Amino acid sequence: MDTFSRRIVGWSASFCRDRTNSSWTPWTLATAEWVDWYNHRRLHSEMGHVPPVEYEANFYRATTNSQITANI
Repeated sequence: MDTFSRRIVGWSASFCRDRTNSSWTPWTLATAEWVDWYNHRRLHSEMGHVPPVEYEANFYRATTNSQITANI
């Protein structure tokens, strides 16, 4: 979950909790489900029709150097 998504879920949780005295309202759960779908299952055409989380994982895998150890 990216920073923006965490902010949305956190804001919605505090917004609903302050008004209903319960920790999870249906609106908060619906928001969390949407954020999960948006980041993990939505296919993005600009990223090769893969979900954003998968694209980010592939990017970091391709750009980070693997550790090479020498056997002495």
